[in-house]
Amino acid sequence: MELQSLALQVSMQIEAFAFNEWEVLVLGKQLRSSSTAESTAHWIKSPHHENLCPSKAKKTGGNAFPLSEADIAEGLALLQQMPKRSIADIVEIMSQKYDLQATRCAFVSEMYRELENNQIQPSFANVFTKVDGDESPYQSLKHWTGQYGSNRGSSMKCATRMYVMVHITVAAAVGLMGAASGRGLAVWLLAIRPTLQTLGTQSISGDDVVISLVSIDKSIFQYETGTGSSLLAGDITSSGLFWWHLGGASAVPLVELLIICAGWLYGALRVKKFSPSGVVGHGMLWLSTLVWLSLSVRALISIRQRLSGRMVGVWKTALFTRIEVGIRSLEVAVDRILNSPIYSNSVLGLVATILRDHSNETDESSAILVAESALRRPATGTLLDHHLVMDVLKFQYSDDSVVSQGEPPTTVNA
Repeated sequence: MELQSLALQVSMQIEAFAFNEWEVLVLGKQLRSSSTAESTAHWIKSPHHENLCPSKAKKTGGNAFPLSEADIAEGLALLQQMPKRSIADIVEIMSQKYDLQATRCAFVSEMYRELENNQIQPSFANVFTKVDGDESPYQSLKHWTGQYGSNRGSSMKCATRMYVMVHITVAAAVGLMGAASGRGLAVWLLAIRPTLQTLGTQSISGDDVVISLVSIDKSIFQYETGTGSSLLAGDITSSGLFWWHLGGASAVPLVELLIICAGWLYGALRVKKFSPSGVVGHGMLWLSTLVWLSLSVRALISIRQRLSGRMVGVWKTALFTRIEVGIRSLEVAVDRILNSPIYSNSVLGLVATILRDHSNETDESSAILVAESALRRPATGTLLDHHLVMDVLKFQYSDDSVVSQGEPPTTVNA
């Protein structure tokens, strides 16, 4: 039940936190029934380069990576050591090297040149940081400070019910206008309704405002963390959703569409219409028909481009090589990583082995922290992209063009 709740929330949060900006890797660890670890959705970032690290050490201002490349290399050596070391021993040794220093969010001025040259966003944290700057009646932040001021954060408060009321009110108004005229359904749906319903929602990320509000409500963002904290500044945590959250988010557009179509249908059947006459009358009729057709065709083209348009290629920048995978969603098979002679002995194999381990001797909280620390390293994200492109999708490139593609991707099961 907890897994379904967290999976539901993460799938909805992707729309808000990673909207057209990030590649999202979703993975987890099955906890034992007697586990004391809390089930949460934890958003962290693997930057393309160390200079783009979103977390800084408070004392030194340096990049905050809990595990260094040398620590991960030592963990890989332990994993390959003969005779085999237990996963519990490897996790314990690596957790002792975990650097639990106090952290803060990186300032834009600290990475301004890198951001300007590479035209990328520093973090998905702007979903939180822009709330105070861009006033919205549907979002607010509850700021809090820990004991002795060692850590600071914000909790998102979303007025979802208020937005739903406004949403339904706008739909009722459009339905009444349709009932009064009996014409122009496409104009109401594709022109007037989007204009009215987006008032006050410009600062909310994502295409579906209801889903964004439901999914990020009560999420917590860390501005600063104290010494000994398992979180880093810039991390986001959420506690999961219930099935009725998804039901409510799905029901709102259906109710809205029902109201609008019912009003238009009533007007089409009951309103007395005058037949067009003269150049002006027939011109207005053909103009409304042309507008209806053009808006409908434009909407269909936009939807098709949104679903099928994927940029694929290898892009070299001043700091790093960025790989565009070109697939909306796919499943990364853990067995494929562990059976690969290349990736089983890499950091990907280390993470997969630690998260798959279910032995009672392994401390689950430490295992999760070690896996997250390995995933934060820039090299891990780059290696994962190479695995997806070269081994899973089997793309072959000629300059920036894909000239060959292997077996079809494994789609994610709903």
